[in-house]
Amino acid sequence: MNKFSPNFNGKLSKKVFILLKFADNFLMSNCELKITLSEDDFKAYADFIPAVGEGAELSILYVKSALAEAEITEGLDWDLINSTIDYCNSSKKVRTGVKIATGTKPVSEVPAHWNLEEKFFKNAMGLDLGSGQIDYHEVSKFIMVKKGELIARRDNGRPGVNGLSVKKKIIPFKKKKIIQFSNGRNTAELKGNLYAAISGRYEVSEDRDIHINDVLHIEHNVDYSTGNISFNKDVIIEGEIKDGFKVAAGGSLYCKSNVDATDILCRKNLVVDKGIIGRKEAMVRVGGKITARFIENCHVESKSGIEVEKNIMNSKVFTLGRLDLGENGSLVSSSVHSELGVIAKNIGKDGSPNSEIEIGFSYIDKRAIDSISQRVEVLKEKLGKLNKLPEYRKTDKKLDLIKQIESVISRGSAELEEKKKSLYKYPDATVSVSGTIFAGNIITICGVKYSLTEDKKKVKFYLNKESLRVESVPI
Repeated sequence: MNKFSPNFNGKLSKKVFILLKFADNFLMSNCELKITLSEDDFKAYADFIPAVGEGAELSILYVKSALAEAEITEGLDWDLINSTIDYCNSSKKVRTGVKIATGTKPVSEVPAHWNLEEKFFKNAMGLDLGSGQIDYHEVSKFIMVKKGELIARRDNGRPGVNGLSVKKKIIPFKKKKIIQFSNGRNTAELKGNLYAAISGRYEVSEDRDIHINDVLHIEHNVDYSTGNISFNKDVIIEGEIKDGFKVAAGGSLYCKSNVDATDILCRKNLVVDKGIIGRKEAMVRVGGKITARFIENCHVESKSGIEVEKNIMNSKVFTLGRLDLGENGSLVSSSVHSELGVIAKNIGKDGSPNSEIEIGFSYIDKRAIDSISQRVEVLKEKLGKLNKLPEYRKTDKKLDLIKQIESVISRGSAELEEKKKSLYKYPDATVSVSGTIFAGNIITICGVKYSLTEDKKKVKFYLNKESLRVESVPI
């Protein structure tokens, strides 16, 4: 007999009745709408669960009631909601994660700004387009403009507009980050455009002011036809600087050929397409950065850094930045004083005199210490001679002089000690060699000397601050 059949007296047993009642309830349930919000209340999602059996079906009135209870009023996609209701009711299938509402995005405020012409924006003097920062150590090539050339167009910007969450709460707009340039020297603004007022060199200052600088443009060699050159702004030389001729630039100096250096001074950057070759007491002093293919037989100084593509030979190199010979350059038979360190492929060469590299301190501070020390020693020598005089020759005037010298020596010695304490400012400076550093070369980091007794390859030298020893690690 079937267990759901009536018993012998024609009535359902109590146990069977309860089972049938439970099955009936299980096979029938009302529809349901489960709503979830994104963390910022900008999007609303819903799970549409259709009715089972004879349960109440999904309806637009039911959905509106649920949305009102959840306080969702903005950006509702009623077409999607209606089609999902119809689908779930007809198919009896659940739809989950349906995006039923999206808020209104705020519109960022765009401040008024200059839009540089492509030629200038791509070459905005070291501008990092990703960060909007300008690395002035990377400034190199010159960008020449003609009088009346268009530099930038004015964008008047637009106001910001607040957004709304799906609960109609205000989402404040932001101010868009725009790289702001300002019109500077020798530029002219006309009808929303920025033009070069003179022919010269385009430059962006540290404050992002656009300037057109006067430039002394020499289309041939610096030789007897020109004499020595002294100009208070930028100088561009198409030919060579011949041996024996001096060049002084108040701005940057750009030479498209070799520089036979005798005496080169420039306040900003020195860029040499070929090489710098020294003669006798040749001296190159640069307030910015030096960039060249090679340096030979020369004394060079740079306050920002030195980049050399091929090699440095038989030279004295001083920089407050880093000496960078990249992956192909070699340092041979030279002395180096670099505040931030050295990068090279090779240091040294078989059969050549060794190089000495000192890093981690300012050569300018070192010179100041040496100068004070020398003055103190001269005064001490003079004081010693005065003290050795017989008493009858120590007049009041000489006794006063002795006191004055003693006072100057005391002050000088105190100043000397203070400067020595702060000399080694960069203990993290390193020497990195991607090729070979040969035995016999000497590395000194913050006064700690290390002499190589054997060749080493692919190695970086650093100062171990605990043991105060120069050590190396492979790279």
